[in-house]
Amino acid sequence: RARPGGRAGLCDQPADSGKAVPHLNDTSLDGLRVLCVEDDPSVAAVALALLSSLGCEVCCAHSADEALRSDFTEIDLVFSDVRMPGSMDGLEMARHLIQQYPSLPIVLTSGFIEEPKRLNGLALEFVRKPYTTSTVVASICAAIASRGGAIRAKH
Repeated sequence: RARPGGRAGLCDQPADSGKAVPHLNDTSLDGLRVLCVEDDPSVAAVALALLSSLGCEVCCAHSADEALRSDFTEIDLVFSDVRMPGSMDGLEMARHLIQQYPSLPIVLTSGFIEEPKRLNGLALEFVRKPYTTSTVVASICAAIASRGGAIRAKH
């Protein structure tokens, strides 16, 4: 889908594509509204800078509990750490979000997963820390494609 102003986006699909397969066309996710959930302030700052540099509009939460109080009608994608304090971790939050908002793309990140099998069966993308811009972009595109392949551009 072309962006306003004629610019193609990172996750645009080929016109003849029968299914959503992300491919990289440019270096921007302009207007994508991302909820970044990260309890470590220094990691949150890095994620915020990276996502903002890609054109995303980012809001931050420091726990799953705080994140779940968000207005999900204003969020296009959740980018969350797995391990964090509070009543639930990122995986439990993702399970909740998948049930409540099945079309919401989710990308989880972690430097370590104590029980990798906990990811099995979840409709989301996973990025190991430390991540690179290209792995984050690829994961965002895959998460969006798995949920219908469209980014709602803010007008």
